[in-house]
Amino acid sequence: MKSIIYKILFGVLVITGTVSCDNFLEVEVKDRFIAEEFYNSSQQMEMGVNGIYNALAGGSNGNMYGGQMAYVFGEADTDLAQERATGLNNDRRRIAHYGVTPFNRSVQETWKEHYQGITRANWVIQSGRELLAKNQVDDAGNYVNSINERLTVTDSLSIARSLGEGLFLRGFMYFNLVRMWGDIPLITEPTTTYEGWTGTTRTPSQLVYKQIEKDMKEAEAYIPYYSEINHDGRIGKTTVQGMLAKIYAFWAGYPVRNNEKWKEASTYALKVKNSAEHFLLDDFIEIFNDLHLGEFNPSETMFNIQFNFALNRPSGVGATYGIFIDAANTEVGRGLASIVLMKPFVDTYYEEDVRLTEGIAKYRVGKDGTEEARTDNNNHHWTTAKFDRRKVKEGLISRNQTSIDWCILRYSDVLLLLAEAENEINGGPTALAYESINLVRERARPATDKTGLIVLPDLEGLSYGEFKESLQQERAWELVGEGERKFDLIRWNILAKKIRETSQKAKLENGIDSRTKEYPYVAADYFIEGQHELLPIPQKEIDVNPKIRQNPGY
Repeated sequence: MKSIIYKILFGVLVITGTVSCDNFLEVEVKDRFIAEEFYNSSQQMEMGVNGIYNALAGGSNGNMYGGQMAYVFGEADTDLAQERATGLNNDRRRIAHYGVTPFNRSVQETWKEHYQGITRANWVIQSGRELLAKNQVDDAGNYVNSINERLTVTDSLSIARSLGEGLFLRGFMYFNLVRMWGDIPLITEPTTTYEGWTGTTRTPSQLVYKQIEKDMKEAEAYIPYYSEINHDGRIGKTTVQGMLAKIYAFWAGYPVRNNEKWKEASTYALKVKNSAEHFLLDDFIEIFNDLHLGEFNPSETMFNIQFNFALNRPSGVGATYGIFIDAANTEVGRGLASIVLMKPFVDTYYEEDVRLTEGIAKYRVGKDGTEEARTDNNNHHWTTAKFDRRKVKEGLISRNQTSIDWCILRYSDVLLLLAEAENEINGGPTALAYESINLVRERARPATDKTGLIVLPDLEGLSYGEFKESLQQERAWELVGEGERKFDLIRWNILAKKIRETSQKAKLENGIDSRTKEYPYVAADYFIEGQHELLPIPQKEIDVNPKIRQNPGY
């Protein structure tokens, strides 16, 4: 068994996994697209797909999953975590603390990089359909077109899979955009560059979700199950199904509020559960250890963005975000810990919950590698321990960067979405809802109490409201630090409420900042309800396309 690595030259993303194969595949990616050309072989289609992943990866100092998308846009300044520095003196802090404006460079680049990825996806999708048309036959078994050259079965399957990935990735990028900006330009036809969309107006969110649904359902038909592809690191059919469950949950939530979509959320989450493709790992922290080692384990991690120094694709995870490591540490490099956890949230865990004991760092790592407890006036500097650069396989290559992978979708997330959907559909929790959430709670119990007599007992006998509240808390405990919380609070329409509550709780804490003499939490000072649930449209986009109107309040 060797590890196949789908490489992208020019320093782009690597997708790895274990397969039964003896060759080492390298696929070059064109950095620019020419409108008159399209990919005309299975290998070129893979090259195009990898170009889309490149856009998602971004860079360690960028704004995609090597940077801000991982830990700022979806996590900072909620009830769980906040940007450590309280000022508004750089783009990241202005985004985190709700001091963002339409001129913010990180906002502009995040918008741009998503649309660059969509531009690439549009070419892959059109090309895949053109290629597969070579083998289309009518009811009588005759070829539909007159092309003489037909595809082999192997090429047909490979091209179909790449087409499915292009559809999935386009849908996923539009899902990010509609969650962050609301109504957005919707482009599904190939263009040379995304800058060529001048004159395009914003499409209502409901219609954007319909296009996302269309892309995802078509992708589901083309992409095989993990068990059919030997876990080669690319997405499987259940990745699409799990992402559809999440998409439907957001479609049902604020601000679109199409409650009928809860039924589809349940249907697609149940497809994943019933597939027998996934299970929860016994050891919670193993999920994240694998990310540090560059190992893809699809039993629980269903959609990863992977990074690699050898291909000039480093990440900021573990360096900018993760546990705090003294900048003078020369053995593993520094960890800035730019996002810290809120003590009022950390205190809600059961004391023996493994997600607390293994997933939260109540310490800093000194320059000599010693772990130093952070208590009393330093308890506002606790961090997630899910990302710890001391565990990376290469050792120290760059003090400011790592090769830690980022997981976008986990099986436990899908189980919790299933539990939530069942509660919403039926006006109260069903047996399936209890089973799904209790599986997640069971894994979080310590070895000494796996039956849940004391720690995280099985939920039962709850009303609709009680179960919803428990579900929201369980998602916090399970997914903290993984870039989900702000998006969840927005779809539940409780972001403003949680910021107010967290501000009040912070005032009662004994974590004292040496300058302000209080537990710092500035989100409440800047957040405006009805405005900051969405980001501003980048001013550069409005300048070149006046048909795009700004979001309220900006």
